[in-house]
Amino acid sequence: KQKLKARETLEANLVKDENSMDHYQEYINFELKEKDPTRIQIIFERATTVHCLESAIWSQYLTYLDSTLKISTVSLPVYERAIRNVPWSVEIWCDYIRSLERYEQPHTEVLSVFEQALAAGFGEPAAYLELWLCFIDYMRRRTIWSKDITESMSDLRTVFERANVHLGKCRGDPDFEVSKYCANLEADQFGVMENARKLWADITAAQPFKASVWMEYIQLEKTFGDKKHLRKAFQRALEKVYDDPELLVRSFIQFEREEGSLEAFEHCKKLCRIKMEKVGANKAKHDSKKSDEDQSRFDKIEKKKEKDKQYRRDKRQQTAADKKAVNGNTQEEKGTERFPMFRKPNVPEQAGDVPKKNIAPPPGFTGKKPVAPPPGFNENMKRTIAPPPGFKEPLPKKQ
Repeated sequence: KQKLKARETLEANLVKDENSMDHYQEYINFELKEKDPTRIQIIFERATTVHCLESAIWSQYLTYLDSTLKISTVSLPVYERAIRNVPWSVEIWCDYIRSLERYEQPHTEVLSVFEQALAAGFGEPAAYLELWLCFIDYMRRRTIWSKDITESMSDLRTVFERANVHLGKCRGDPDFEVSKYCANLEADQFGVMENARKLWADITAAQPFKASVWMEYIQLEKTFGDKKHLRKAFQRALEKVYDDPELLVRSFIQFEREEGSLEAFEHCKKLCRIKMEKVGANKAKHDSKKSDEDQSRFDKIEKKKEKDKQYRRDKRQQTAADKKAVNGNTQEEKGTERFPMFRKPNVPEQAGDVPKKNIAPPPGFTGKKPVAPPPGFNENMKRTIAPPPGFKEPLPKKQ
């Protein structure tokens, strides 16, 4: 009853919003936990019917079929439907090829599916690399190895050549993964180290400054090559590498310590010392250049800031001048005197500044008349004031 109730809830969610991928995913997760193959297939079929253009749901469905049911008559028809609906999914094409191999389908059928995948038209060049690597894996697993070159070995080499040509046109293999794959097989399975060295010569010529690339080639020489070519690879790498020379130097010294003579070890130390001196000089030059660039950038920023300040200053002055002009024009229109911004106050003239003028007396004026003194006035009498009552003269000071 609990399971039925849970399914009723899930079905109700789908009825409300049948186009919701989340509701279908919730239903699928529930059925996967219940582990009923029939119900799992039913819910996957319902989901892929509604969401036929969702590559994720097809991949999940096919993964379940290949990992759990493992029935070719069930899985392969679903793959055919999937690539019809989502032909842009390189993951489904690769899973289809591996599924055909798993169920031991004829080689012609696998080759036909691979050709269809090449013609599907993927949006990214990296998708073609993934497809080619998947098909090369299939061809390597069906190759019959022998001292003499067998037909399947020739077919594998042909596939590698075709893959390199196609990926070179679409630029889908920038790291030369197919060439490295082929070189390893040439050295290991085919036993032709010269072919492997030719492939690695092309790789190192295209990426000469990467230490990781040279270390991969050196590792191949260590495993399948000889000391002569290995030492030469170290020396060539020292001349080219600049991104991580320390790794190369340590590996070279360790090799000469384990395999080389005293002369070879001393020569190795000399080459490594010269290399590190060059690297140090280049690094110092680069740091100096970077410092100059930083200083130049800082000066430009400061100059721009000063320029912006001057621009704002000029703008304020221009605004003030425009405002002054507008105010002056307004006063002229009103008929008032146009005064400057700061006026000198009107100060009244002082009396001493004005020259005296002789003014004629009015008619009848006889000039100044003497005034008689009051009665009892004695002009020779000393003018004194009587002291107040009780006043005493001070005594003279003793000498």
